[in-house]
Amino acid sequence: MARAGRGPREEARYFAKAAVVGLLFLVAFARVGMAVPTTPRFGFGRDLGHGLNHYWTPRGVTTFLIICAVAWVLALSYWLMRLRGWELPWL
Repeated sequence: MARAGRGPREEARYFAKAAVVGLLFLVAFARVGMAVPTTPRFGFGRDLGHGLNHYWTPRGVTTFLIICAVAWVLALSYWLMRLRGWELPWL
């Protein structure tokens, strides 16, 4: 990772930015969800891809929720493993 070579402060700043970007995407997802309600209230009713044999296919605003989850898991993993010292021996 290129940021790790620049020092721990730059690395921490990178993951903090990732967490903030995830929060922004979560806020955007919630705002669109309030403006354009679906049934059920918290669900993925607008994402069912009928052209793909009825498999769940994320599209539209659901990708905001996916980006949020990926950014937060990345930042949480950094916090747990690098800052808190947790180790997974099987990795």
